[in-house]
Amino acid sequence: MVIGDSDKESEKPDSRLGEVDETQPLTEAGEVSVSDSTEAPSKGTPETDKDKPMPPLNQLLGRLKDYKEFVAILVFFLGGLLWVYGVFATQKQVDQIKCLLNTNISLIHNQTQSRFLLQELTSKQLSLAEVIERGNAGTPHRGDRRLALQLETEIDLLKDKVKDAEDASAESLDLLKKSACDDA
Repeated sequence: MVIGDSDKESEKPDSRLGEVDETQPLTEAGEVSVSDSTEAPSKGTPETDKDKPMPPLNQLLGRLKDYKEFVAILVFFLGGLLWVYGVFATQKQVDQIKCLLNTNISLIHNQTQSRFLLQELTSKQLSLAEVIERGNAGTPHRGDRRLALQLETEIDLLKDKVKDAEDASAESLDLLKKSACDDA
């Protein structure tokens, strides 16, 4: 850059100040009057759009233009809240799911326990049948009579446990069928 160039740039009229209207006469100081480029030239006739009253909807929209950033932020956060409410479960829904899962777990546990107890009952009944068969065969052992009584007592207890497990399974199944968890 040459030193003399900067002086030439400072002599140029600043375009930000306005445009020179060459049709205007010189002022007393010998300067040309400068008009602001943003002002509309006056034609001498009033504008008809500004004189008419605006409809209420246009007035409302005109006022809302001043608050458009605020309205946009408000709509954004309300939309976010509605999204969160729609995506995530409420406490009632969580309680319903907990109830359903607990009822299913109870049902499966009781069914499994019932099967296990039935297998145990079957093995005890087979053992009792072997003891009774040995006694009938004429070769009883010393403790066969006591073993037979013990097995009969265990079989009776197992029958009660199997019945309790089957009742609990049926109760859990009824709860699931009746949709009792919907009230939770």
